[in-house]
Amino acid sequence: MGTPELIRLDTEAIECGLNRNHGSGWLVEFADTEATHYLRLVLVHGAVHQPAISPHWRFILLLTVRAASKALPC
Repeated sequence: MGTPELIRLDTEAIECGLNRNHGSGWLVEFADTEATHYLRLVLVHGAVHQPAISPHWRFILLLTVRAASKALPC
């Protein structure tokens, strides 16, 4: 996905109160605007004893960040 879509998803996650491993605005500051980024589903788990609770989806984010004048894959 492109950087604008990634930032949109991150903003939506903030609004929903979801856990993220970076602070608000981090992607805007560091994600390379010209790169393609990848979200890979790693784990889906649910509370078997509480079926009314939706499953939790865990993703790993592969992105390219800017560092000074270079783009570095993370």
